[in-house]
Amino acid sequence: MERDGIRTCDSCGQRIPPMSKLSSRQDGKDLCLACQIRLAQIEKGLRH
Repeated sequence: MERDGIRTCDSCGQRIPPMSKLSSRQDGKDLCLACQIRLAQIEKGLRH
């Protein structure tokens, strides 16, 4: 999410630095690195 030029993680609300290469936009949501890892672990667990 971007408000007043400041990006925040849509999952946890953590601020994301403007030029961060560790954040990603998945399905229209901004995710910080920690939330990306958490999501990947959840998806990996669901596949087994």
